[in-house]
Amino acid sequence: MADRSQLFTWDDDIEEKGGSVYDNFQAAQIRREETLQYITYSLGFKVPESYIEPTSTLVLDFRYIGDNMCKAYSVGKHHEIDKASHQLC
Repeated sequence: MADRSQLFTWDDDIEEKGGSVYDNFQAAQIRREETLQYITYSLGFKVPESYIEPTSTLVLDFRYIGDNMCKAYSVGKHHEIDKASHQLC
């Protein structure tokens, strides 16, 4: 259940009035890109050399999700999850 609440909180921060990047489209796009790169990183895949770990706790919370997925699924499934996450954001 914690995974769902993390996703809703992350989404609301971007899309709901009062969220930290709600009224700043460029900042929201950056947040989405940081999240995608962090998901890729937390699943154990290579990220660009320019990768900088995000400072947003809402993004860093995805580590918990990534760690649990790494324990539960094969590397092949990690690729599917990574690909699907890029389609969602």
